[in-house]
Amino acid sequence: MKMKSTILVAAGLFIAMASQAQVHDMYADHRDIRQDKKEIFFDKRNLQFDRSYGDVANFRHDRRELSRDRHDIYRDRRDLRFDRNRHYYFHNRKDCF
Repeated sequence: MKMKSTILVAAGLFIAMASQAQVHDMYADHRDIRQDKKEIFFDKRNLQFDRSYGDVANFRHDRRELSRDRHDIYRDRRDLRFDRNRHYYFHNRKDCF
């Protein structure tokens, strides 16, 4: 009997820690998305600056950075969507830990 209760307590603690790690992962994804939005804003501003002054090399470089940042924000949003679906919904019913 004591062994079963120990296993149940250990399983409960594991589930609680896994749930907490999932929440922290979602917060990290939100932070990454905000940072990527800032980088996209600055890249767009640099593109306009380079276009107006005719700096072709920097324009191409900033355009590559912009596409990289857009891809990164897409990947972060996809990860966040996956985390939400796995954390809050399990077999089409809401299970909050």
